[in-house]
Amino acid sequence: MVGHAPKTGRLFFMDVNWSADRGRFATTPVREWTEEGYSIRDIAVVCGIDSRSVSDYTLMSMFTGGLTDGSVFRRIFDISESEAAIVTEVKMANNHHGRISALCHIEAMGSVVSGGASGKVCVSDHLTGKRLQTYDLASDCTVASIVSCPYNTGLFMASCCEPTNELLVFDTRDKCTDAPVLRFGKDDIAITSRYNRPAWNMDNGLIFAPAQRFDHNSKVAVVEVWDPRFTKSCATTMSTVHGDEGDIFSVDFTNSARGGRSEMITASELSIGFSSLSISNH
Repeated sequence: MVGHAPKTGRLFFMDVNWSADRGRFATTPVREWTEEGYSIRDIAVVCGIDSRSVSDYTLMSMFTGGLTDGSVFRRIFDISESEAAIVTEVKMANNHHGRISALCHIEAMGSVVSGGASGKVCVSDHLTGKRLQTYDLASDCTVASIVSCPYNTGLFMASCCEPTNELLVFDTRDKCTDAPVLRFGKDDIAITSRYNRPAWNMDNGLIFAPAQRFDHNSKVAVVEVWDPRFTKSCATTMSTVHGDEGDIFSVDFTNSARGGRSEMITASELSIGFSSLSISNH
């Protein structure tokens, strides 16, 4: 696990272990990397890739997104008992300007997808940094999050907050267009925060997205459920799961057997919610 202390020029690497006697996870900061000639103060977001342990050291790879310059780097650190030292870094080519707000590593595609406040989503080769594809959205649109499809490696979705308030699905296999293949959202649905994170359900392929619904001049925190199999370019809402008080920012699922019950987890301003789902394919 890696943590970033904004504006301090430091990255913290932490051990996370299950404590049986305490019945919880114990998180301990064990390494610290201080900026030495690197613009670490300008990091806005980090995305872990993988780690490889060899005897007394660990090589840790991650992507970092810039706070002001639109940069995306793949960095590899050597984590020893006493220190964390950078081994190498590769800059990802992209068309971003300003803050990088979302990163997603799609290992099966061999790429990293980045989104920012300049209304662009860029796909780069995760090893060479070569730019593979650019999707131009609205210039004043901020990409809130990017999530890869768990059962179709060519697809990923990007949620966009104000002013577009949409969730877009892209197919990287289609090289002839930079437009999304699916577009979800409508006037009375708002994805208003750059912290919102939707999820793909592994059991049925449905998309669950935290949002706000406006009804009679009031707003309600909801989780919108969309089925990408039955729509092309229009917004189709299958059902709505109401949350607790406060905006819902994130949704995810526990592991479950295919076709069985899924446990949906929602995180809101005031609470963490758990809901059992049983979805029929008929």
